[in-house]
Amino acid sequence: MGRCITLDLLIHSPTHPLLRSSLPHSLTMKLSDEIEIDSPPSFDMGDRVRVRKLIRNDGTFPGKDIGFHLAKKGDIGYIVGIGTYLQRAYIYSVHFLETNYVVGCLKKELDLAEDRPPLIEQPDW
Repeated sequence: MGRCITLDLLIHSPTHPLLRSSLPHSLTMKLSDEIEIDSPPSFDMGDRVRVRKLIRNDGTFPGKDIGFHLAKKGDIGYIVGIGTYLQRAYIYSVHFLETNYVVGCLKKELDLAEDRPPLIEQPDW
């Protein structure tokens, strides 16, 4: 879990500085200049989300080869954890029920699948 200290074994991290130089360009991702953690998270625990793009293993997802497709565009999952990366961005742990993978995703990789109350109510920030 390169993107989130609390989820070290499950989250892919294409932007991890130690991995960036050894990965093909197609597996790396640039963080925006925005410091996202200055605001509340965009998604809540239990939210149903849809993946906006193909997500591949960058080498930090255990038991799968680098480049392995962890989630395809349009796959549906649920937010099961929220962490931070480099004190700038939220990392959302998304559980994809069909594959049983828990994958770390950035906000720009996800859309809310439907606007309904989360499975787990969270206090306001």
